Amino acid sequence: MHVDEGRRAAEVGDWVAAGHAFVRAAMDGSAEGAELATQVTVELVPLADGGSVEAAALLAGIYLEYFDESALCLWPCVMLARRPRPGSRPDSAPTGTCW
Repeated sequence: MHVDEGRRAAEVGDWVAAGHAFVRAAMDGSAEGAELATQVTVELVPLADGGSVEAAALLAGIYLEYFDESALCLWPCVMLARRPRPGSRPDSAPTGTCW
């Protein structure tokens, strides 16, 4: 039931609703729901980057529950690596590293 709800939400581009539905399916024991929850992270990252607190919280929860701890570093590192060097022009090369 939740998987179908998630698929319907994904079809219309409501990735936050889709993610929540897939997580609910996974919490009910659905392996498919867990797999779909991990896959929806690709769509949640741009929403979180754009300022959606709900997408960011959902993304963090999926990372914590369905990925190993190395995935928790991935998103902040990618965001940091995309930022321009301090004091540089906005179109300059990114810093390139998070450590």
